[in-house]
Amino acid sequence: EHYAKLQNLYHRAGSDTRLFRVRLFCLLQRYESIGGTGYQASAPKAVFDCLKEEFGVEHECFASPLNCTLPSWGSAFKDTDGFFGSQGSFFDAG
Repeated sequence: EHYAKLQNLYHRAGSDTRLFRVRLFCLLQRYESIGGTGYQASAPKAVFDCLKEEFGVEHECFASPLNCTLPSWGSAFKDTDGFFGSQGSFFDAG
């Protein structure tokens, strides 16, 4: 399930399919190096579904390819996450 999600994000971002496994490895190593899977606090998908339906929210400001739920999202590491669709850091948006 997670692998398929990451493949889909990568494909939607228009990244070079020949480099998917290399970039996936870099992505997973980055997150593992800063604390693995447990360091991010994220609301459940049902919360984001409600925010989208009730308030028109279309962008997650603090996500990763591993936990994003909306089509548009930002993350801390555009250098690795950008290949999977990240818009970059919320703090760098201008």
